[in-house]
Amino acid sequence: MAWGSNNQVFLGEDLMHTRDYSDHTSQIIDDEVERILREQEVRAIEVLTLHRRGLESLTVRCSSTKHSMATPQPN
Repeated sequence: MAWGSNNQVFLGEDLMHTRDYSDHTSQIIDDEVERILREQEVRAIEVLTLHRRGLESLTVRCSSTKHSMATPQPN
């Protein structure tokens, strides 16, 4: 994500980064992004934990399917 203006870069202007927002606004944005990411990390862990047995079962089935496909069948 980006916040601020998207000016064209010409002859090293990217080295002189200018912003059109305050440090306070920047901190608010950083805090909110961090909050969202941490909240969604907790949610992902909860979902994976809740469905762990089903995921493990699926993994075992996929592994055996791969194994049976890789093993040559006698003619």
